[in-house]
Amino acid sequence: MFSTIKNDAKKAEKYLTKIFGTKNVDRWKNSSLIKYCVGASKWCFKQKNKYLFEILHDLQNSNDGYNYGILNDAFMFDVPQYGQFSVHMGINNKLKVQELRELFDVKDYDGDFLGNVYI
Repeated sequence: MFSTIKNDAKKAEKYLTKIFGTKNVDRWKNSSLIKYCVGASKWCFKQKNKYLFEILHDLQNSNDGYNYGILNDAFMFDVPQYGQFSVHMGINNKLKVQELRELFDVKDYDGDFLGNVYI
């Protein structure tokens, strides 16, 4: 409902109104707590490119045993003694993925995908 993609936002609001009613949806749209969380989420997404750039830059010159690469529209990272994490770029960021692939010579991911876990 808070998507920057207007069509998605409208669809979500319509769906939520159908399930929870207009009164609840209006209350959520005007909630300062929800507005704060939405703002924080948008800020985090903006930071994603910055931190991904830093990680790829560091890994480009490292031989620390990290396995990483591109799987579909995500950068996958296997971190020794930690596990796996990914940075999902989204279908609309294919150009950004390609730009980073070329800039840092990132190959296709060749590890075992462990599945999606969202935090």
